[in-house]
Amino acid sequence: MVFDILSAQNAEEAMDLAFFGKDYEEPQSDNATRKGNPNFGYEKTPNINLQFNEVVGMSHKEALDTYYGALKETAHCEWIIPGDAAGVGAKPAPKYDDPATKDKIDKGYQLATEFITDYEAYLGVNVASLDKTKLEGTELAGLKNRGGVLSKKIYQNCQPDQDGFTEAVFIELKKLVKLLEEAHGTPTSNTKQELEQFIAESESNADKKQALSIAKTIKYQDSDKADCVATAREKLMIPQEKSLKAARQKLKSLLAGLRIDGQDAYEVMITNIKDSETALNKAIEIWQKCQEVDAATNDDKGELLNALNNLKNDTHNSAAWTTINKYRKGDQDEGYAEEMLKKLND
Repeated sequence: MVFDILSAQNAEEAMDLAFFGKDYEEPQSDNATRKGNPNFGYEKTPNINLQFNEVVGMSHKEALDTYYGALKETAHCEWIIPGDAAGVGAKPAPKYDDPATKDKIDKGYQLATEFITDYEAYLGVNVASLDKTKLEGTELAGLKNRGGVLSKKIYQNCQPDQDGFTEAVFIELKKLVKLLEEAHGTPTSNTKQELEQFIAESESNADKKQALSIAKTIKYQDSDKADCVATAREKLMIPQEKSLKAARQKLKSLLAGLRIDGQDAYEVMITNIKDSETALNKAIEIWQKCQEVDAATNDDKGELLNALNNLKNDTHNSAAWTTINKYRKGDQDEGYAEEMLKKLND
């Protein structure tokens, strides 16, 4: 339901669904003739028996409050004013941050609240919705059979009675899945920021952490080496981030298998330069030159000595030079780069 509210064409349609149980057939479209959003590939499943009883373990009022919260979600809301038949001219529709739209939503919420209050007073009980075991036949079941390939994979891996799969986790998972679908499909200008924020908040939010754990059990493609969260972050990287990652990976490969006081040498050495592509590339250059010196049996022309001295004496290389000297080979007294200079000077 929350996903369908966010994916309605406009505020009026979302309110009809959230407050009055009036469903729509297809998600919003950029096109004048509604086709469903062509970018997201979302196939909507009909909502039935809409009586504020769709959310597991919640009263009618709690369900209403959840829908009201979705209507106020300006960051995730996708309402659209359609363009022409080809979608040209489509633009975002007014959301809760628009005063007139806010007024409509607030009034609709007030009306729905009054209805629920009167209805439950008539019944004489604060009626909870479906039992948790019935979730499989409602929203979760629908999500398992609609949307993109990735969302289906993630939801099909969820069971309503599995440990840790609470309604709060379910709500967070739906937010995460939407971002992952965007990342692997057509990202918005906010996708990267919102996904990174979700991941950061998962460190202190148990529901987000559990949702992230569920998503990480799935790969976007079976042939992928990493999970769908990792590949989503990879796809959202800007060129500078990709080149930084490549530099880190190259240095890590060069240092593979080496240890410093029992710890992985790369992890110890990279601490002060991990966020500088320039310093990482210089560290790579210094390491490779040291390896060349280490393997050499002579330096009759002084070329190796001159090259290594130049690398040391360039003030721009000081952080990289210090990084390489964190490693000591065998029982050497000084760092690796200094020992290679000593070898050439002897």
